[in-house]
Amino acid sequence: MKTSWLRQRREAVGIDTQDELAAKLQLEGVSITRAAVSHWENGRNDPPLKEPHFLRALARVLKVTETELLRIAGYPTENSLHSEQAERAAYIVDQLPEDRRELAVKLLEQLL
Repeated sequence: MKTSWLRQRREAVGIDTQDELAAKLQLEGVSITRAAVSHWENGRNDPPLKEPHFLRALARVLKVTETELLRIAGYPTENSLHSEQAERAAYIVDQLPEDRRELAVKLLEQLL
């Protein structure tokens, strides 16, 4: 599977280097090296997206939902009942401190 999507997404979220991505994944509890990231980006190996802990960590680092990450990576995803925008909004709300989540949901509901 071609993995240039990884480099594109990494750069889109302001992670300039493979070292930086590896370091951010390490902070998420994933033991990874820059060389592994390089192999993923150059198509030598695929990132282990079938491992739930890795998938969650990479999605957090790349600032997308897990479903969105799989979609970007080219994996078929089940047709979601939610739009990409709804998934993105849910991701953003999940990143907020607990005490602000309810307020964010109320604000989103008012926009409807």
